[in-house]
Amino acid sequence: MKRSRLAVIAVLASLCACGPSGAGPVPTAAGTETIVLRRADQPQARRPTLERLEREAAASGRPLEEVVKRYAARMAATSSPRPTDFEGYDPAATDPDVVIDGIPYAELVGRKGFSAAELRQAQDTVVSWLRSRPEVATMMAHPDEETGQVKVTVQPKVMPDDAGEFTRGLQLPDLGNPRISVEVRLSAEPVAVRKR
Repeated sequence: MKRSRLAVIAVLASLCACGPSGAGPVPTAAGTETIVLRRADQPQARRPTLERLEREAAASGRPLEEVVKRYAARMAATSSPRPTDFEGYDPAATDPDVVIDGIPYAELVGRKGFSAAELRQAQDTVVSWLRSRPEVATMMAHPDEETGQVKVTVQPKVMPDDAGEFTRGLQLPDLGNPRISVEVRLSAEPVAVRKR
């Protein structure tokens, strides 16, 4: 009983630990190690519509926010039964269904660069992937909506000597958004979700 309580405390402490922003091991509670992959080491996502709108803004000399808002208004006008041709129309306020490259317009103008639904989908993708990995004994994951990170604690079947190499070997899937990243922590103790 006391050992399992210490394991829970260690996992909770590791979830609250803040480390340096670079990649590599980050010291945490006893029995755990955190590996944060540099953005350059994470799969790259494409946002073709946003990339096109960025090019359009640069070519026209208009602010990107204005170009994105005009695009969202055009999208709302073609898909919404509500009137969109009035002064001060803002699709973020009146039409929450406008989506650009999978990101709701309202969240784009909020400057996060990802939606809560997209972050949950990323978590589901990571969990599903890790469940298929033979080297993973147990795991748990949760999204951090402020940072755009999917934070994962993994108990390997065999604790590796090189945590960074182990994490890279997991070959995490492309999450579809460069603003969403994955933080992997290794734990020598079992964590919440057992692999099926």
